[in-house]
Amino acid sequence: MKSVYEHVRVIIILLLALTALGCSNPEEEARKLQNEALTLEQGSNLREAVAVYEKLVEKYPQTQASVDANKALGSLRKTIAMVDEIILSKVSDVINSAAVAKLYSAEMCQQNPTISTLSNEVIGYEFYPTEYASDIQVSGSCSEILITVTTTQETGTTAFETVITGRPDEAGGINFECSSNGDPQYLPDQCRH
Repeated sequence: MKSVYEHVRVIIILLLALTALGCSNPEEEARKLQNEALTLEQGSNLREAVAVYEKLVEKYPQTQASVDANKALGSLRKTIAMVDEIILSKVSDVINSAAVAKLYSAEMCQQNPTISTLSNEVIGYEFYPTEYASDIQVSGSCSEILITVTTTQETGTTAFETVITGRPDEAGGINFECSSNGDPQYLPDQCRH
């Protein structure tokens, strides 16, 4: 009789050991992901933190960590949207700061359309770096005016260049278009090509 109890005891111990090895605690695993997301947040990697929180919610929906992650997701998404708007506003301001260079170029070309080489000096434009714009350079000719605007990292995104191209139209004016190597989400509509 003692041997049956001994066998049952051994089987129970084996089952418990297998359960412990094969099944981890979902809350514990969810907390690991939550800690990873928090570390990303603290490092200002907000989009990456959102991805980890979303993974946590999908993989461990019945945990307290999932409830906490959903709260964090709402807050993070609002923060990201607000930061994106601020960056877009700064980048738009930088591109708009080229308005004087556009005006001077257009006036110069309307007065003397045969100018073959444009520059800041030729049009009488002097740029002074700002917090968000490190450089604005005029080049090209009156048949194709090029205004290159370089942003700084202070805009909240990596520095990039935007080229504003002006071409004469049939009415004697100049049409300006914009193109950029910057992240499209931070560019004004006229620069998204």
